[in-house]
Amino acid sequence: MNSDLLVANRILGPKQAGYLAVVLQLTAMVRMLVDLTGSILSPVAVAYASRDDVGGLRDFTLRSTKYLGLVIALPAGVLAGAAGSLLPVWLGAEFDGLAGLVAVAMLGLVVTLPLTSLGSVFLATNTVGASSLANLSMGVIQVALGLLLSSLTPLRLYGIVIAGIIAMGARNTFLALRARTLLRCRGRTLMGAQSPGIAAAAIAALGARIVLELWPNPGSIAAIVACAIGGAAWGIVTFISIVSHRGDKGFLVAFLPHRMRGRMGTTAMSGEA
Repeated sequence: MNSDLLVANRILGPKQAGYLAVVLQLTAMVRMLVDLTGSILSPVAVAYASRDDVGGLRDFTLRSTKYLGLVIALPAGVLAGAAGSLLPVWLGAEFDGLAGLVAVAMLGLVVTLPLTSLGSVFLATNTVGASSLANLSMGVIQVALGLLLSSLTPLRLYGIVIAGIIAMGARNTFLALRARTLLRCRGRTLMGAQSPGIAAAAIAALGARIVLELWPNPGSIAAIVACAIGGAAWGIVTFISIVSHRGDKGFLVAFLPHRMRGRMGTTAMSGEA
């Protein structure tokens, strides 16, 4: 994040760097959500690894990637679709032109952040060297690519944001290839676990955007309605994703307190009776 601002300030000037700071502030909120979720996932992954349960760790990682993507999709998709109305309300009409940049940055997070769940795998299996090397390489690639795209192409701020997405994508590809050996699955399987989140974010962004296109007077009311419609669209896709896959309910119940698990189990047994 700081490196992006340094590149923008150096190449494009302080005003453009200020515009980029607004976008990065929004992406930082989503990243904080991912960090919080990751802190919950790590102990469960360690428990599987301590029992040498590779199958359990693999299933847990795939479902973690899927649901992390769905969690990210809600704020990212809604912000991507409603940015055209949210930014003027929040900061003023001068920032209306950043809507496209916010959309690119947010949808980039949906594609790149879900595989951060692999960090729990490397931590649980005591193989953090690969992920550390990937993070270091990503930083170098991101800065170099950001300098090139912002200075040698007409992309300007878009070039800096796209450079970050490309660097994160390269990092995730490397980590997926490394993790497939530990989890005994295909790297393509890990990458495919992101699909529900990507679909949910796209539908949420589309729903919010349609509202803004049809709303006659953009403003705070339009922003609220757009966010509500985008959130509802996300909820529909997420619900379909959960009910269409067996075993997902058990995965979600595993994160509930023991008392609540017992109540749900009792309810399920009485329902079967």
